[in-house]
Amino acid sequence: TVGLEWRKNAFLLYQMLKLAAQEGIQLPLLAIAGRPSWVKADHEFLMRVVTRDPEVRDRVQVFTGLDDARLTWLYQNCRFTVFPSLGEGWGLPVAESLRQGKLCLASSASSVPEVGGELVEYASPYDPRGFLDLVQRYLDPQRLAAREAAIRARYRPHDWDAAFAGFDRMLRQTLGDAAGASRG
Repeated sequence: TVGLEWRKNAFLLYQMLKLAAQEGIQLPLLAIAGRPSWVKADHEFLMRVVTRDPEVRDRVQVFTGLDDARLTWLYQNCRFTVFPSLGEGWGLPVAESLRQGKLCLASSASSVPEVGGELVEYASPYDPRGFLDLVQRYLDPQRLAAREAAIRARYRPHDWDAAFAGFDRMLRQTLGDAAGASRG
């Protein structure tokens, strides 16, 4: 699942599907879920490419405007998630995937590894082959089940109250240190 704006990098998923088709690799249906980009041309370009390419169009379905219940249903009924984002402030879809007990194959860029840690598999957001290799690896039910068991055993959702308290302590300490330095 990814958004449909350029930084979410759904085009990499198209490239991955195209590569698989050219190599005769059968992949399950890819569901792309997210809000349409605020830049209308981003969304239109992706939809045009995906729906007009005969090698790919039957392998992908795009969902927009999903409410929380439908998005949760997608998470619960997918094999795993793929999040090739080019840049994030944090990477909420990675945390959502892990919270649902699902493996996320994610971008190694930006803050995404901070969210997923060792529970997520990573590839470069510029490498369709790297993502295809990860997808193929986790189509093995035993390998996927082992990763999901590790997620269930080790994933701890972020506690936003604790995160804020830590940020507040750090800020007060920094401001206190700066105030003391300016007086001395």
